[in-house]
Amino acid sequence: MDKKVIIIKGVCMALGISALLLGISIFQALLDPAPVNYLSLYSSLFTASGLLAGGFYVGYKWREKGWLAGGSVGFLYCLVGLIFSLVLIPRSLSLVDLFDALVPGIILAGMAGVCGVNIGRAQKKHLQARSTQIKKKANS
Repeated sequence: MDKKVIIIKGVCMALGISALLLGISIFQALLDPAPVNYLSLYSSLFTASGLLAGGFYVGYKWREKGWLAGGSVGFLYCLVGLIFSLVLIPRSLSLVDLFDALVPGIILAGMAGVCGVNIGRAQKKHLQARSTQIKKKANS
């Protein structure tokens, strides 16, 4: 599979997970009569979980350069979020805002991509060892 397609799938996965979790929390907030002062914390946790899942998926599928694979997912995810927020609330964007929006997402998804590559390689190595054991048993 092409690497660009894998990255787009990872970004879509991250956005989908974040949107699903955010929708569930908003639905819960509508049903709960208590104050909703915890929604900003939930939003941050949902963004982080989406970035981790998307970065891990891309690193697992790519099986090399996980920091680059996950980092690209984090960059695109945060860029989409930044553009979406600028469309909803028009304002001028400073360099500090850009840094605060992009760098944590790139780092988080990059670390998840590294973990995805390592687990993918370990699983591949385990499957190869298992197949050689099966072949040795079949030959004897």
